[in-house]
This record gives sequence, C-alpha cells and structure tokens, in this order.
Amino acid sequence: MAKEALTERLQKDGTLRDTAERVRQKRSGESSEFFDDASGEPKKEASSAEKKTLYKDYLEGKFDLKENADGDGTLSDQSPRNSQKIQNYIEKLREESAKMQEERTKKQASETEIKERSGMSVEENSANKELVENPFCGKNKLKSNVKYYAGEYNYLYETDSLGRICRFFAEKLQLTARDKRLRHDPNTPGKMEYDDAGHLIGDRFGGAATIANLISQLRNVNRGDYRVMEDHLEAVIKNGGTVEMEGRIIYNETDLRPEGISIEIKIDGEVVPIFFSNIQ
Repeated sequence: MAKEALTERLQKDGTLRDTAERVRQKRSGESSEFFDDASGEPKKEASSAEKKTLYKDYLEGKFDLKENADGDGTLSDQSPRNSQKIQNYIEKLREESAKMQEERTKKQASETEIKERSGMSVEENSANKELVENPFCGKNKLKSNVKYYAGEYNYLYETDSLGRICRFFAEKLQLTARDKRLRHDPNTPGKMEYDDAGHLIGDRFGGAATIANLISQLRNVNRGDYRVMEDHLEAVIKNGGTVEMEGRIIYNETDLRPEGISIEIKIDGEVVPIFFSNIQ
C-alpha cells in the first residue's frame, strides 16, 4: 500500500493518535492505558501487519512524529531541516566541482568548445518536442525528438534527432521508497569496455533502470565523482533540503556515446554547476 494512502487511512481510524500516545508514554516512562508496557503493542486490539510496520518504521527513525493543535499524532516522512548541514554539503559540491574542473584543465584543453557545441544542439526545437507515454521504438532504442517521464517520481527527459537522451530534469529530487536496488539494463548505446551503464538520476533517487535513464559512462566517473555528487545530494535531502536538477548530455556529432554531462543543481535555490567529462 502506498505510504500516503496508508497514512490517510490510519489517521481516520485513530491509529496515528494511538502512535502519538505510544511515543509520549515511551518518552516519559509512564504506563499507558493503550499499550502493553512489556510488548509495546496496543491493548485494545491486535495490530495488522501494516500497522506494525508503521510503528516499526517510526521507532527506527524513518518517520518524524509531530502533534497538531488538537493533540492528535500525525506522521510525516519529511526530514527535519538542518540548514548548517545543507550549507556544508553545498560547499562540498562546489569543492568537488572545482576539483574536477582543475583535473579537466590538465587533461584536455578543448572542453569549453565541447560544451559550447552541445549547447546549440540541446536547445534545438526543445519546446516543440512531443510528450510521449512510451519513449521506446525497439530494443535499446529511444524515439527521436520526444519528451517523456521515467522513474519512480516521473522525472522528465528529452531525446535529440538521433534518439539520444539530451536533457533531463528533476523538479524535486526524492529518495526512493524501495528497499532494494533495481537491476538495470547494462546494454547502453556506444558502450566501451571501460564504461558502466550509468544512471543519469541515481537508483537511490528512484531513477529508472532502463536506457530511458542510462548512458554509457566512464566507470571511474560513475563510481567516483558522480557517486560523490549523489552522496552529497542524498545527505542534503535527509537534512531537509530541496534539490532540483537540470542535466545536459553532450555528444560529438553522431556518436552514441556521450562526451560529457553538464548538470545545474539547485539546493534551496542556490545554484551549483557541475560538469562530468566522459572522455577516456
């Protein structure tokens, strides 16, 4: 059952109020007229499996319990905000971006030209692209010049005239509700022996496990700097921050394998640009 639907139902039948009482008693050390002191289970009636799961999730810190003006307990999956930690992670992202830029300067002098070249093709007819429900047109192929939603939270993507992903957007990056990582498609276009099938929007954020969200990405980047970025963004979300992402995938002419990924991240409105080179 979806978390929102379960929460709504439990609010109606009083379970969340009971949960608030349980927490109050647990914090104060008092005996409860609603819950058995030894087991912590409701005295009134046996809990369903769903209710037990909800109680367990709260006690493990997966939910934040708040009380409204009437004293009723309500559960929220919104993390408490920690502005200082969020700012710290913004600075870490800036440091990572600066470090990568310094490394790229040593490695290649033509990166600015690559980014400028991509900017022209990315914007081409973007507003006129059709939004489609199914972006696939065959095995490991995407339709050309379309927009589509993919992933657990319906992130938005665009393809270019060759059916390559050229842009992606996350108006609100969120952590997945899944317990396990999805098995992804390893057969990304133009993949080389030194590549991974890299998620544009990570699995931990509910990113799709198909080529609708996967590109051929340098293994050391996918498992290095890109993962570090994801770690920081996950920490920001867990500390109550909001994250937006807009990414552009850069190609050389008709190549299926990208040359780089340019991402503009907004954390609580503060912009952090990052560029990941995909050149071996």
